[in-house]
Amino acid sequence: MNPMQKISIYYAGLTKAEKSTCDLILDHPEIVIENPIAEAARLYNVSPSSILRLSKKLEYKGYSEFRYALEAYQKENHTTPQNKLYAKVLDTYNSSLKEMNQCIDEEQMLQLVTLLKNKNVITVGVGNSSLPAQQFVYSFYMQDRIGKCIDDTIKLSFLDKAINQDYVVIIFSVTGNMGIYSQEVKKWKAANVSLVLITTNPESKLIEDMSLSFVLPSLPITILTQEAQPKYLENRSIFFVFIDIVMAYYTQYKD
Repeated sequence: MNPMQKISIYYAGLTKAEKSTCDLILDHPEIVIENPIAEAARLYNVSPSSILRLSKKLEYKGYSEFRYALEAYQKENHTTPQNKLYAKVLDTYNSSLKEMNQCIDEEQMLQLVTLLKNKNVITVGVGNSSLPAQQFVYSFYMQDRIGKCIDDTIKLSFLDKAINQDYVVIIFSVTGNMGIYSQEVKKWKAANVSLVLITTNPESKLIEDMSLSFVLPSLPITILTQEAQPKYLENRSIFFVFIDIVMAYYTQYKD
């Protein structure tokens, strides 16, 4: 993944201080590209440890790896920016939707339909990812099917006591981090539960434990016109589009 994709995936989970440092880098990436960490920190008026923590939060080994990745991205993506704000946002969505058109595998979609037809459905999403998990269940209601959404860690920790091979658990996670899921996934696998992951992180280690996984494109970081504005678009939007695609397949092939 390029650094803008990583920032898009992890931005919502950064602390306020980390977001401030990230925003400074997005406004002036050339400072990182052209300087060692001590000088970059001085120019941004932050501590070197702040930049290092951010680099590691973005899953880089350190500042140097982040710096080289940012430099490579800038060289490959030097384009003239749109002037109109709405055009920037629409261009971002258009780019990601085109990418989604290339990354969805129809055979996997049909396998997912089979699971939805034959299993009891539970969706899981914690934090920002809870909304698409809830939306999936709502959309499933419209297909005259009942599903259950688990949207907090307490419910999640007890889920293994209520499910078995008759269930499919669909995990929505932008970052795809093992974190809260690592121990739970082991329990679910031991109970022969079918597992599906929907994420925007192709490097997620959860993928290895899934029956099916769908890696969707992240919305690229959008540099908006005023520094006070947010610099990313919420990746949940991509999940909502994907849910509509799944329901279209379910409607077409459920019989």
